[in-house]
Amino acid sequence: MPRVALEQEAFAFMWGEKKYGRWNYQHGMEAGRLVAATLRHVLDWYWSCDADPESGASHLGHARANLAMLLEQQRLGTLIDDRPQRKIADVFPMGEINLKKEEEK
Repeated sequence: MPRVALEQEAFAFMWGEKKYGRWNYQHGMEAGRLVAATLRHVLDWYWSCDADPESGASHLGHARANLAMLLEQQRLGTLIDDRPQRKIADVFPMGEINLKKEEEK
C-alpha cells in the first residue's frame, strides 16, 4: 500500500479526532452521510481542489477515511444502514435502455 495513501488517511483521521473526538465513528453513523462525504471529497479533488480547506488534508485522504469508517462500522454492527432498498437495476434498467438504442437504428 502506498505510504502517501496511509499518511493522508491518517491525517484525516487525526483531524477528525480533534473535531469530533477519538473513535466517535464507532458508535454508528448513517451510511448515506459517509457516502455523501466520500463523494464530496472525491468530486472536490476531481475538480482540482487537492486539499480540504477546513482541515488542510487531502480530499482523497478524507475519502479513504470515510470508506474506512464505513467498513469498520459494518464490521462492528454499528452502521446505520439507510441505503435505498431498491437496486440500481430497478431504477435504471440497462436492458431496456440498450433495446431502445437498437430500435432507433
